Amino acid sequence: MSIKLIKRINLVVGCFGFIWFLSLYLMESAFGKYCLTGTGTCHSAHDILAQISGGWLLLLMPFFVFSGVTYFLKDEAYKYWSYFSYIWLPLSWFLISVSDDANGGYVGSSDATYVFIITMLLYIIISTSIIIWKYVASLPKY
Repeated sequence: MSIKLIKRINLVVGCFGFIWFLSLYLMESAFGKYCLTGTGTCHSAHDILAQISGGWLLLLMPFFVFSGVTYFLKDEAYKYWSYFSYIWLPLSWFLISVSDDANGGYVGSSDATYVFIITMLLYIIISTSIIIWKYVASLPKY
């Protein structure tokens, strides 16, 4: 596949992912918590998402945003960023899943939450640095 096609696929997936996360947020804002009849327990959309995915899907939110940003950059910047993402995201998921906690390794438990926050912040900082570095390197030199 050509790099242009891969960039387009990532852009489309990124847009759908961003819309999906936004709709979850808006759904929770509009409807509040989901309460199970007769049990007295209520869950928010974020709680349900964290339980289903172990919180790992939340790591994809910056990926969706950066997919849109890198689409408009030169192919070389996209390649560097995508190689980094293909290594970093699975590594982050692994670190979150093996983090030592009593609640089964999903975001919301104490240790997994710290690992999640650290890996997401590092992903954002490193991705932004790669994009800026490659963008500045691609500018014409006078």
